[in-house]
Amino acid sequence: MRGLRHARTCYGHLAGQLGVQWREALLAKGWVAATQDGRYELTVAGRAALAELAPDGLRPNGRVLYDCVDWSERRDHFAGPLAVAWLDALLAKGWLQRVVGSRELRLTPTGRIGLLDGLLGAA
Repeated sequence: MRGLRHARTCYGHLAGQLGVQWREALLAKGWVAATQDGRYELTVAGRAALAELAPDGLRPNGRVLYDCVDWSERRDHFAGPLAVAWLDALLAKGWLQRVVGSRELRLTPTGRIGLLDGLLGAA
């Protein structure tokens, strides 16, 4: 259970402690902002900061983010087409790896540097 609580997939997007941390960091850095309809969108700063991570996933083609309650953390993580694109990008970069036969994701050493020390580092 520890691995599932740390990082897992949830309908194709990132969940668990790492998913919640991702959401909180993007909001704290001002890279994502709430819209009037209760969803979220990338800010100009967010688009610039995340462009290298998932350039195809950042196109303003109606991709949205919204909250998804995390069962293990009892807090929200991001869901929606943009969240799915981000998870795909993290997997493609080798920052996360799928655990065969499970929804669990493992943070790789490269991912620890790129994600925790890089993107999610000090706000």
